[in-house]
Amino acid sequence: MRKITGILILTALMSSCAKPMYYWGKYDDAVYSHQKNLDDRSAKRLIAAYADVVNNAKKGQRGVPPPGVYADYGFFLIQQGREKQGERMLELEMQTYPESAFFIQQLLKMMSDRVEDGKKASR
Repeated sequence: MRKITGILILTALMSSCAKPMYYWGKYDDAVYSHQKNLDDRSAKRLIAAYADVVNNAKKGQRGVPPPGVYADYGFFLIQQGREKQGERMLELEMQTYPESAFFIQQLLKMMSDRVEDGKKASR
């Protein structure tokens, strides 16, 4: 009886040690801080948090960044004027999560249309 009880306790303890599905790092704190402050310092911390999540994704069970992180990172980079890097992150989001492709393509089209409208207005 003691042996069975010991095995049950050990099983319960070991099952509570499972890796989380995704690695988040300090992502949530950095996003909150940036939304609250909207300054260069919080932007740099947010970029560092995105890079941390992307670079350490293997720490989660799935081994990829959580859904939407590549896209969020990509749009943030585009807002920061780093279009090529941002587009690469958006491509990674669509490759990793194909179901996001339609949504991201629509957003990219809207952004492209705005750029075109801006060029026409400045002529």
